[in-house]
Amino acid sequence: MGPDGKMITEQYYDNSLGQHRNGQTISEKQQAYKNSAGINRLAEERMLNDHGRKIVKEKKGNDIEVTNHYYNIDEDKAQEFDSRWEKVNQDTKFQEEYRRYLGNGSGKYNRNDMLDFDRPMKH
Repeated sequence: MGPDGKMITEQYYDNSLGQHRNGQTISEKQQAYKNSAGINRLAEERMLNDHGRKIVKEKKGNDIEVTNHYYNIDEDKAQEFDSRWEKVNQDTKFQEEYRRYLGNGSGKYNRNDMLDFDRPMKH
C-alpha cells in the first residue's frame, strides 16, 4: 500500500546464465523492477572470469540515471572489458546458446527488449 492508500503493483524480472568453456567463465545477468508508483530500474551484469561490469538504469520522471559498477576493472578499462567479453561471447557462442536455452532459437540478442521503460505495467 502506498502513502496515498492505493495498492502498488510490482513486477520483477531476473535472469542469469553462465558457462565455462575454453578456459573462460562467462556470465550475464539481467534484472528489472517496475512498480505502479513510477519506480523503474533495470540492470545488466556481465562477468568474464573474476572481472565484470554492472550497468544500472533508473528512470525518474523523464530523466534516466545510469550507474556503473566495476568488478576488478578500472572505469577507464570498461571499453576494453566490453570488447573482451564480446570476443569470448562470439568464440564460445555463449549468447546463442543462452537464447536457445530461453526458447528463442534465433541466437540474436537484443538488449533493448529489457530496456523499455515505457512498456506499460500489466495489472
